[in-house]
Amino acid sequence: MEYVLSGSTGSANAIYVGYDGESGESLSDLVTLPWNEKFIARDGEFLYVSGQNPEGGTLSCQIVLDGKVLNRSNGPSSGSVASCQAVIGE
Repeated sequence: MEYVLSGSTGSANAIYVGYDGESGESLSDLVTLPWNEKFIARDGEFLYVSGQNPEGGTLSCQIVLDGKVLNRSNGPSSGSVASCQAVIGE
């Protein structure tokens, strides 16, 4: 599994569900774009990633499983939020 954020500026505020063992927890970071987070997820787990460019640029997100994009979103305007979610196995 992989979360991906990309955009027109150098950084974004990222909020995502991270998995360590069997539990998901919400994590928040200021990340450098483009950004990705690779992890292992199991069937039935909820996946979520969102971002907002504090500098007002454009932003897009993706949730990728084995090279296949499960969900993709683009922020509709400069400075807006892009968010993606999916459930594994659905």
